[in-house]
Amino acid sequence: MKQIDDVIDLTRQYHNLLQRNEDDNITALTWDGNVLNGTSINGVFNYLQYGLGSTTRVMDRQGRTQEVKSYTEFGQEINQIQKSVQPFGYTGYQKDSVSKTYFAQNREYRAETGCFSNEDRTAGFIENPFSMNRYTYCFNMPLILVDLDGAWPKWVETAILMMPTAIEPV
Repeated sequence: MKQIDDVIDLTRQYHNLLQRNEDDNITALTWDGNVLNGTSINGVFNYLQYGLGSTTRVMDRQGRTQEVKSYTEFGQEINQIQKSVQPFGYTGYQKDSVSKTYFAQNREYRAETGCFSNEDRTAGFIENPFSMNRYTYCFNMPLILVDLDGAWPKWVETAILMMPTAIEPV
């Protein structure tokens, strides 16, 4: 049986893992809005993310790629290369290797369905029909919204840079 002990920062609303002890391999994490790197007996690993905060590449101190991941718009992993050396995945959520869900602070997210496992505590608002489905992820708009805490989606300013350009006039 594998034992994992986490040290978290309770002063942060989300993305608050400071240290993970996994079978006596301790990894200390450095943050700046999102995870920057992890230091363990195996070395220092730098995390590279794209605009929504998903870890897409992990590199060692020498600049060698240790892990590469790609995701669909709703977070299903595609093209995972190398074994996983870190717990972060889609939008910075931590992935549970047993249940195959992402930990979104208030709820568990299932990428294969694009929905949360349980209902949102907020019932939604009639003025915003998208909010009435209490299981939906980011009102089904994951390219421009992110739900960092599993409670309410937020606009991602960097998403506008990632959106395909409109057809330009000739």
